[in-house]
Amino acid sequence: MNTTIKKSRDTSPSLPSRVALAIDAGFGLMKFTRRADDGTAECDFFPSIALDADSGEDNGADSGLRRDALTVEYDGRRYSVGKHVRDEMVANDFGRDMTDAYYDSRVYHALMRGALGYMGEEHINTLVLGLPMHQYENKDRVNALQDSYTGEIEINPGHSVQIDRAVVHPQPYGGYINLGSRLNEINAVLAQYPESGIAALKSQKDLASLNVLIVDPGAFTLDWLLMTPTGANRKVSSAASDAGRHRVIRAVHEIVQTELGRPVGSAFFPRIDDAIRAGRPIRIGGRLIDLSAPAYKKAIEKAVEDPVRQLLEGLRGMDDLIDLIAVMGGEPRDVANAIRRERPFLPVFCAAESDGQNSSMYSNLLGFQSYAKAIDAKFAKEELVS
Repeated sequence: MNTTIKKSRDTSPSLPSRVALAIDAGFGLMKFTRRADDGTAECDFFPSIALDADSGEDNGADSGLRRDALTVEYDGRRYSVGKHVRDEMVANDFGRDMTDAYYDSRVYHALMRGALGYMGEEHINTLVLGLPMHQYENKDRVNALQDSYTGEIEINPGHSVQIDRAVVHPQPYGGYINLGSRLNEINAVLAQYPESGIAALKSQKDLASLNVLIVDPGAFTLDWLLMTPTGANRKVSSAASDAGRHRVIRAVHEIVQTELGRPVGSAFFPRIDDAIRAGRPIRIGGRLIDLSAPAYKKAIEKAVEDPVRQLLEGLRGMDDLIDLIAVMGGEPRDVANAIRRERPFLPVFCAAESDGQNSSMYSNLLGFQSYAKAIDAKFAKEELVS
């Protein structure tokens, strides 16, 4: 895919338009905002898979196809990343980093360059990024990430982007910001819990008066952030590793192998994930496998229940002070149901998974984008004064 670099648009004779964008780099999906033709920000994504690039030719050029993928370079190596990169996977290709070292890995930095490439900008004033809660607590890591994405970032030879500043926040914080645009949906949930005594929320201020637990089920981590009227309670906010979607996919993959009676390569992990999300069977080796069968359902519930218990134990008894739980992320439904089983007395809001630009998987990103615009406006004023 040839990415078009966008020039800054003039909004006045003296001041060029500013560019404030965001990236929510997950273990499973790279979500990012980019400017639409009308200048507004729109959400987009591609899988968090980076494969070694064998040649400098465009992907699919030899067959006459045009795969939606980019070739990027990082640390002297070339990678293929993008929307159709899964079609390049064979056998045991994995292309991911499902460890706590992800944010230091070549895979991560290759994917970041892919996201910047898809954005198509040559100059970004403010870029907001996210980290899992337990990663964010390491200030050296936060500073290193901000430094890594401030300045001129080379995507591939002859193609770079200038970033004036990068700002890093915990990923669930983006989801919290985004809750302000979902008050009608939240009120529908609160109405089911009249005993809570919480009146319908009319504004962000009403939301800020509550103790809200934001739960972010990712591909590798399960993050949670407790927001109180005076800010985040860091002592009970954290993340559990190997507690996300990948745990579910592995459990299903094991049963698929048992059912087929032979090994199935990890290249099928993304297809298994897609089938579970869509609620449809998957065809492997000429056989149609129903992932809604009891054995699979039980395996999925078990894979989710253990991380949810880690979350509840991590709250250290503070769950009695929680007014609302909001589950937001790429696959929130199973986690939300597990929380409801464990804490039936607490209102649990679960963002819709298929809602276009307002889909649950974009929750953190949408919040980060709102924050990026607000903080960039502040930076712009400071620059004018100075």
